[in-house]
Amino acid sequence: MEELRNFNGYDLYDRLINYTDEQFEDWLRYLGLLYPKNSRPCPKCNSPMTTRKVKDADKYPTYRCNNYKCRHETGFFVDTFFAGLHYPLKDVLHVSYMWCRTWQKFKARHKNEHGTHRSVFNSYISDFIWRRLFGGPDAMYYLWEQIKEQYPLQT
Repeated sequence: MEELRNFNGYDLYDRLINYTDEQFEDWLRYLGLLYPKNSRPCPKCNSPMTTRKVKDADKYPTYRCNNYKCRHETGFFVDTFFAGLHYPLKDVLHVSYMWCRTWQKFKARHKNEHGTHRSVFNSYISDFIWRRLFGGPDAMYYLWEQIKEQYPLQT
């Protein structure tokens, strides 16, 4: 996770352009945001699970329990932050970077041009407080560290 400290545009585009999807998944595993390959515990019997490709399915494999009595299967992103997002992993990183770096500028411009409606004022305050505490060059680190705390991987 320390790799995200001082994360900048060059680092972002290096991962988005130069990493294959598999290398990108390995990098997310290294950060602790995805389960390691073939070492996810089964939620039913706690035996190790392995990945297996499913014919005619999307590009992500499923996890299957190694215990022959159980054979429970679960999706690749189940019990992670990425469950149910339906976006490519690289897009999620790109959007999170843009939120950390440019959302504040976009919001300030919109506020100057159109004002702030009362219905969005509370979200502006919470966003302001978060940025006051965690903003700056390490914003990506703090964002993903908090996501990692909210969505811990079961071991």
